[in-house]
Amino acid sequence: MSRDRFGILSTRQLRDVLEDEEKLGRMVQLSPQLQTLQLEREMILAGNRRMAEDNLSLQPRLDDKKLHLAKKYQELQEVTVIYEYKQRKLAAYLERQNPRTALELLQREAVKTEEESEEITDTFLAGKVTLESFLERFQMTRKLCHVRKTQVEKLQDLMKKDRKKNQQQVMQQRPEHRVASHSIPPGPQNGPTGHGLHQRYSFTPAIEVTSHGPSPFSMPSPPPLSKNLPPLSSRQPVISRPNTPFTPHGLRSGLRMLGQLPIWTPRPFKVQRAHPMQKQPPYR
Repeated sequence: MSRDRFGILSTRQLRDVLEDEEKLGRMVQLSPQLQTLQLEREMILAGNRRMAEDNLSLQPRLDDKKLHLAKKYQELQEVTVIYEYKQRKLAAYLERQNPRTALELLQREAVKTEEESEEITDTFLAGKVTLESFLERFQMTRKLCHVRKTQVEKLQDLMKKDRKKNQQQVMQQRPEHRVASHSIPPGPQNGPTGHGLHQRYSFTPAIEVTSHGPSPFSMPSPPPLSKNLPPLSSRQPVISRPNTPFTPHGLRSGLRMLGQLPIWTPRPFKVQRAHPMQKQPPYR
């Protein structure tokens, strides 16, 4: 019964419906909402029953897969035990066949062969063996001794080459930023650069010189100093060269560097002359 039908009933009729539980139950059972819920319930139960039947049909396959998984796990444990055994065996073999160990064994055998050859010589000198027997044993022992010494030398050379190769590979694998971090920083500048000169004096230089670039102006090199004195018969006057700014010493004393350009300082310097010049009268 819908809500509209309850609306047309009187108060007495509604009280009768409430008092009659059987009639009220029939009305609820016949309501469309309950019918829809019951239909959905039956559909859900049917779906669950179908899924349960499918799961039960897969139960034998599931049991078979569980047995297969247990078998594979057991095989994995057996393979793990075999792998660990072979790994220990390989480590022992590598330790025994290590180049350094092989070198030590070869050195021991070489020393042992050398001692055997000396014993053979002492036995022959004592007259205990014949010449033919001595020559045969001595030649064989000395041959084996030289072979082992050669093997020792070759193995040492191979080990040195491998060590150098490993060092080169390590140096090549280093990143560039580490090399740059360890590089020597540039030293302080002797003066302002061309850019600083432009900001300070408000003009654009004709040639801007960086602090790390070569100077565009060639500096005159000082003349070679002769260690021998001129002969006494020479009439050429000896001119003492002053320590002018054109020499390297003058460059340090009379100049200061602006970037890479020499700039004159206001400090005066004296120039020595060979002969005094005659003073001229001042102009009037």
